[in-house]
Amino acid sequence: YQRRVHGETVFVAELFCDRMLGVALRRVAPSLGVSPHYLLSSFSSSCTAETARKNSELPLGETVRAPVVVIGGGVIGCSVLYHLTQAGIKDAVLLEKKELTSGSTWHAAGLLSRYSSGTNIRHWHNYSIELYKELEKRTGQLTGFHACDSIRLIPDRAGYVDEALYQLGKSKLFPECKQRLIRHDEIHERHPLVNTKNIWGGLFTEGDGHIDPSGVTQSLAIAARDAGATIFKPVRATALQQLPSGGWEVTVTHSTAPAGGSPTPTSFKIIADRVVNCGGLWADCVGKLAGIVHPLLPIKHQYVITGPIPEVEAYQAKHGKQLPVLRSLDGSYYLRQERNGLLVGPYEHQHSMQLVDQWIHSAAGHVPWALGTELFDGDLERLLPHLNHAMELVPVLASGGIKNVINGPVLWGPDGLPLIGPVPNVKNYWAAVGFSYGITHAGGFGKYMVDWMQHGEPPFELQECDVTRYGDWATQAFTNAKVRETYGHNNYVSWPREERRAGRPVLRNAIYDRLKAAG
Repeated sequence: YQRRVHGETVFVAELFCDRMLGVALRRVAPSLGVSPHYLLSSFSSSCTAETARKNSELPLGETVRAPVVVIGGGVIGCSVLYHLTQAGIKDAVLLEKKELTSGSTWHAAGLLSRYSSGTNIRHWHNYSIELYKELEKRTGQLTGFHACDSIRLIPDRAGYVDEALYQLGKSKLFPECKQRLIRHDEIHERHPLVNTKNIWGGLFTEGDGHIDPSGVTQSLAIAARDAGATIFKPVRATALQQLPSGGWEVTVTHSTAPAGGSPTPTSFKIIADRVVNCGGLWADCVGKLAGIVHPLLPIKHQYVITGPIPEVEAYQAKHGKQLPVLRSLDGSYYLRQERNGLLVGPYEHQHSMQLVDQWIHSAAGHVPWALGTELFDGDLERLLPHLNHAMELVPVLASGGIKNVINGPVLWGPDGLPLIGPVPNVKNYWAAVGFSYGITHAGGFGKYMVDWMQHGEPPFELQECDVTRYGDWATQAFTNAKVRETYGHNNYVSWPREERRAGRPVLRNAIYDRLKAAG
């Protein structure tokens, strides 16, 4: 995990070693007529975009044509690109300003779950897991997929049991989701390190687990490029101009740094039928290029990694797989195995969680463009209540010590759900922004988005993710209050038709004051 602390150069080098990317590169390089070193140092390649790809250069000073331009090279953008190629749109283009996964994808905990408090969004989760199982075989890129199952621990308190039974009933709508209720004996059998005191039971889900975010993103990118797509990097979309035809002229800027000189910007243009904003941490900035405001704010999400724990190592040696992922609703955290230790990721209370105020209130008002794989300093004090709870739940956690604290930025929307789809009155601009659970969502969402583009309507209803659910009334103050509330309530009971109060009132009718005065 030194790569996560010491910056981009070490990250790329360790990715090469740890994930054996060189194996995949040596396999595909001869068929592409380039060296493995070239593929490692530059995934960029496709005037048409295909011509630029064959020339292995950025088409500086030229104009490129492409049916779709995907802006952002995280796991969401690479999934959309991959699914475009699978749908026959093989000359699509993706723009990435640094390296694939830069921003928030690379430091994600990589959790995969078929569970969702929603309904149809489970289709995304199920599809993602099935897709990720096959990607490694298809591309040769290691993805680090551990199908170790999961247990959602249910506190012995009012509300939590009812919610668990409700969600269990809903899972019957999804035959691929093998989920059932388990009690103390089976919890301990499946995860012998758990102290089941104060636990009523658990929702056990077979086939859940976790994956390496960088590995799965690179695998999607390899599959997309093998099918004919182009990835330009390091470049940034600096202007979006709507054309009379309804298409877009995308100005793409590339900066090179000559020895002893300042960065020299050079650019090219892409004429595209559609633009998809998969900008991740910079999604709000990309939206503003098209005159669109997405209510999103950066937060700091932390998780801790322990050193080796003998009991963890012994479990894997005995069972041939990792410990199941735990989700503690009472302690508000996830806990999974990481190598021979454990990883704990809390969701702090709304009053202690932190937004990245230095970016929000800066002159630019957004995440710095220069950010790549940098992280914030760890803040253990904020995590102590959750870590203390985790050490009661899994007592051996205390023996591992804290090896690393990962504190990275993630962009959240007011309700923690993504904003997706075509934006009204802005033709051929598609939003794919605000993914707070991007690794689990990415595979299924990419398929969903491309099907929608092709057929003119979404494959199934997902009103809770509709980009139009927020209007101009969703101010920064409203978004700030709602993001805090949503993050802090991440593991609370979700009541049907619940309306939480943070950020309200925003829109008031003519009799609001009289109704309020009347109680």
